[in-house]
Formats: sequence, C-alpha cells, structure tokens
Amino acid sequence: MDNHEIKYAPTYEVTFCIGSREGYNGPAFTREDVLNRINKFQHEFHKSMPVKVSDAVTFTMKDYSENGWEVSAITYPNSPANREDVDSFMNGLAENLLYHFKQNRITIRHLLHPIYGNILTTVMLEMKDAEKTYRK
Repeated sequence: MDNHEIKYAPTYEVTFCIGSREGYNGPAFTREDVLNRINKFQHEFHKSMPVKVSDAVTFTMKDYSENGWEVSAITYPNSPANREDVDSFMNGLAENLLYHFKQNRITIRHLLHPIYGNILTTVMLEMKDAEKTYRK
C-alpha cells in the first residue's frame, strides 16, 4: 500500500440540470447528444475540466413532466482548478447547452460544501422564446 498518492483540494461543486426536450414540446435529444456537446465544449475551454453526468433527473410541474440529466464539476484534485475556473467553465457550459438544445432555462447551483447543502449562489439562465427556436 505504499505505492499510492493522496491529493486534496478544497471542496467546491457547481451543478445544473438539463431536460431532454427542446423547449417544452419540441424534439427529444439523448444523453449521447449531451455528452458529445459537453466534450466539444471541454476541447474549447482553456483548462481541463472533468464533468459528471448523472441520469434519473425528472422535472415535474403540475401536469408537465420531463426526464433529464444532472451535470456537475468539482475542484478535482487530479486536475486542479480554482473556484473561478469551475464557475467560468460551468457557466459557459450551461449557456452553451441552453442555446444548443433550446432549453427554456437552466439553473446553476454553486455549492461550497455539498454534503451540508451550503449553496453560495443559484443562477438561472433563461432563453426568451425558446419555443420559437425549434429546429425545423
């Protein structure tokens, strides 16, 4: 067991969820579509930033329900990034996905201690008239 290394980083996480349809009633897209778009954005960003994409997110409001994914990034010890880098990456990624997948809104949570639920900031990005921007 002497042949291992332990790395630490201050705990910080930024997370948001994205639905699986364009707008409320537009065409559906897949997890693979989201992963491909995230990978493209990662190649364009100035710093390596690993991302976790989790399944089984469901949005529900009155009579509407939609499945989706949770996307998160942390101050990962193997690829050190400060909070500003994580914020910049995730804010940019959320905006990119908002427009590419024609989402009505994406809400980003900035968590200092996710275990304890200490939310520093919640930011909502909203695309006006997303319903009118469907692909033909």
